[in-house]
Amino acid sequence: MSLLDDLVTAIEDYPHTDLTLEIIEVDPEGDSINVGETGTFTVQVTNSGALTVRNLVLTATGRSGVEVAGAGAGQPFAHTALSNTFDVLPGHQPGQPIRMPGSRMRFSAPGRAKAETDLIEVSVESWDTDFDHMTGAHSKEDAAAKGVYRAEVLPPS
Repeated sequence: MSLLDDLVTAIEDYPHTDLTLEIIEVDPEGDSINVGETGTFTVQVTNSGALTVRNLVLTATGRSGVEVAGAGAGQPFAHTALSNTFDVLPGHQPGQPIRMPGSRMRFSAPGRAKAETDLIEVSVESWDTDFDHMTGAHSKEDAAAKGVYRAEVLPPS
């Protein structure tokens, strides 16, 4: 494979190798929810890799009969819903998660009781990148890159 093919593969793999997605601030809190109850949640993303991530949109998917709704009161419940857009997630920010901007997303519990199970999953829907961080932060002085003028120095004539 060529360098460019490797770069394309690295960019395609980036969301699952360098981004951490977490569902946080679930309301109601706790390890259980009532049949048919509605709640809210938000998502945070941590970017540990070298790329700047721009215009990130996530998909929330209801599992086990859960329906989800996008941020804002007017969004309908469905099997999937899109998050608000994360404008910029700078590169090399481990330990510095960024919360989804705007309102929280909503969910509706299934219509029948279930044992503990996954209820909501989030995944990457779309994103863009640029090389600003890589080319700016990793461009530096390099004393090994040099040119030399060489000539014989003659005595005065």
